[in-house]
Amino acid sequence: MRGDFKRFLPLLLCVALALTLVPVLTIGFFDRPSADDLAYGWRARQAFVQTGSVTETLRAATRVVSDNYATWQGTFSAVFLFSLQPAVWGEGVYAVTPFVMLGLLLFATLFLLRTLLRDWRYTLIVGVAALFLSIQYVPSAVEGFFWYNGAVFYTFFYALSLLGLAGQIRLYRSAATGAAFWGKTALLTVLSFLIGGGNYVTALLGVLTTLVLLAFCVVFRKSGRHKAAFCLLAAASLAGLLVSLAAPGNAARQLFFARPTVWEALLSSFGQAASDLLGWLTPPVVCALALLLPVLYALAAKTAYSFRFPLLISLGSFCLFAAQNMPPLYAMGIPGPDRLRNIVYFSYIWLLLGNAFYWAGWTARRRASRASAPVFPGGRLKPAVLLCVLLLGAGSLGASLVQTTSYLCACDLLRGDAARRLSEYNERLVILNDKTVEHAALRPYSITPQSIAFPGDYQTTDEASLNAAGALYYGKQSVVLTSDRLEAAHIARPGRLEVTVDGRPTEVPLVLIDQGASNYASLPALAAALADSPRRFRFAEENGAVRIYPGEAYDGQPSAVAADGDALPLTAWVYDTELRAYRVGGESFVKLRDMAQALDVALVYNRVLNRIELDTTRGYTAED
Repeated sequence: MRGDFKRFLPLLLCVALALTLVPVLTIGFFDRPSADDLAYGWRARQAFVQTGSVTETLRAATRVVSDNYATWQGTFSAVFLFSLQPAVWGEGVYAVTPFVMLGLLLFATLFLLRTLLRDWRYTLIVGVAALFLSIQYVPSAVEGFFWYNGAVFYTFFYALSLLGLAGQIRLYRSAATGAAFWGKTALLTVLSFLIGGGNYVTALLGVLTTLVLLAFCVVFRKSGRHKAAFCLLAAASLAGLLVSLAAPGNAARQLFFARPTVWEALLSSFGQAASDLLGWLTPPVVCALALLLPVLYALAAKTAYSFRFPLLISLGSFCLFAAQNMPPLYAMGIPGPDRLRNIVYFSYIWLLLGNAFYWAGWTARRRASRASAPVFPGGRLKPAVLLCVLLLGAGSLGASLVQTTSYLCACDLLRGDAARRLSEYNERLVILNDKTVEHAALRPYSITPQSIAFPGDYQTTDEASLNAAGALYYGKQSVVLTSDRLEAAHIARPGRLEVTVDGRPTEVPLVLIDQGASNYASLPALAAALADSPRRFRFAEENGAVRIYPGEAYDGQPSAVAADGDALPLTAWVYDTELRAYRVGGESFVKLRDMAQALDVALVYNRVLNRIELDTTRGYTAED
């Protein structure tokens, strides 16, 4: 009976994981393009619509890469994929986005684990736990799985890097020679170069991990062909990254950001890593680790590794983890948007599991030297400990259920928000696809599903960047939002929480939009409240949108009364990160948590005092 349970446990866990993904994949059928999907995809779409030729469409995509390389960004592999977003081939095709992103993430995670553990039973047990935590508690499911532009830039390339790492580990172990060995090396070389042309976080980590394996080849005296192969792989990874960094467009893009010095960014990288290490250690993560420890211990005890350097491994892995923060902090001065933070969170799960495994192995070896067989610490207390962990896990999962991706998707499906949004999107398409309409006037959305809708919409002026992109994408002279329905688009009502800054009370008005629970703060009042802090900022109206400038002094006048009534959708930007915002009573209101993250300010909801506390002396963490 016990043996049957052990044999079927991996299968049961896989079924459970699949069930949690049902609402996530179901809501994917309501997913549609937005924002940068249009800006990067308009040339390829127009080429396909006008010619129906795949060749011409691909040629248009290469022109997008060339133009962006010269004027905006050098991530050549990513931009090529940006321009071929699924809706280029048809509006409904965009629904494959979450299937592709989640499918590749699942496959790459399990493939790397299978490569490391060499046992399918352990691979599935550990893999399901890692994937559950990664998918359900990701900082932003919208940008990680549903919004193609953000997801392909980060989640997709992160998954490719897992496949590349697995391939390199297999090559390191390979005893093959001749064509078989060099054929694998050639494929991995191409993959390494392409990953170097993706996001800088994954590209940098790819270079570092390849160099680590090259060092292993030298230290452990691998054959000459292994050393040559990994020299080639390291050169390819570095070449891809350097080609991306050398783009003239990067200099133009950098003008929008205040960049710190290298040393400031380096110190901030380690500080952010330490903050993430504690901030992401939530009850579900702790419980998952506790449940996996016996599994990891048993697996480590079976291996031939000596596990002699746990401190060195922990320090080295933490440095690799911290290195991911360096590109955004050096380029933008902030840890990055949610879509970037997603992959840092994914690697955080690997960091915990890898260190737990190594320390479990170290413990097993020490116990084995004192006894005839390595037994998991706890002895007869193990069932009681396991029961306590299960009860704690059930309680913590229940408390954090509303934060999971599946719960958010299920709510949007059951409330009908996703279906309503798609219906309104299709109403717009009738106008946008009408060839007799040169100036498209669209009605604002009445609903924004929290699980799949990337924030941001067209503005009432055709000078806004998204309006211009939409006009090019659909072949119009202009695309604007009509003003006749703006007043009825959303309803704002006063929030009931107070806001403090560094322990001081403030007069920052808050509003709630429609039936949502998120608090939106008055931008002028928030700027005034933070004016004397290290996280000060100013803002300005530009082309119908609000652009926020962190670190600059604010000298405007705040509002003292919370507004209510009609809420008009508004675009707000911090560098190149778009925030959820509304115009209420003639004043701009921005989602407070988004602003805290953009400014790197700790935000805590004090349930006892019923207030939101901003702490400018600490950095933002998602779980505060």
